[in-house]
Amino acid sequence: MTFDIPLEDGRIVHMYCDFSYPSKYYDFVWVDAQKFRKIWGDKENHQDETQWKAWKYYPEAERAFSNSKQYPVPLAKAGTPFDPKDNKMHFVDGTTRTTWLLINGAKSFPIACSPEDVPIFKSLAGAE
Repeated sequence: MTFDIPLEDGRIVHMYCDFSYPSKYYDFVWVDAQKFRKIWGDKENHQDETQWKAWKYYPEAERAFSNSKQYPVPLAKAGTPFDPKDNKMHFVDGTTRTTWLLINGAKSFPIACSPEDVPIFKSLAGAE
């Protein structure tokens, strides 16, 4: 399944989720970027754009998204989303891809998650 994600500058990038193999991440949800930032508990969320662009993996994300029409980029995968103490979500994979989308002005984007987590993400960060 392929997803088209519009960016602030008018470009559209493409991501995919491969549902053809067994995995606990076989569902997805569209999240609102600003709502998502409020529930994202990884330390990277608390850095600014300059720090994000300085990550050693950021250029790889830039290359991947620039070729995403031909080679769609995999969705980020959310882990068990919430720590009962702070109600925060953490990534299993995809932090750099997510920061790239945020830097480039994606207002919403899909993330892969377990089916049990879809209603939680929709209620706290779902795109309208």
